Amino acid sequence: MNCCDDLIKTMIAALRHALAENSFTENIAEQLEQQIRSDFGGQSVYIAKLDRDSRRESVLREFDGRNRAEVCRKHGIGKAQFYRYLKGG
Repeated sequence: MNCCDDLIKTMIAALRHALAENSFTENIAEQLEQQIRSDFGGQSVYIAKLDRDSRRESVLREFDGRNRAEVCRKHGIGKAQFYRYLKGG
């Protein structure tokens, strides 16, 4: 596992815990920042966008035939890209 994966997993785990407890506060955010700085400080991290196939699958799964604009907005894609996904591209 690389640094980027570890960083993302650390952040997601902390956020899920705080949200499950309904306790995400400024203090929790500061603790998360300190943990990330401690564990990953000084490292260069590249976080890739969601891979194309995963995004396409998500878009098609969420599309109900009438919510194209909402799905496009959520996934940050344009109308043309949306229709390419529908065509299989």
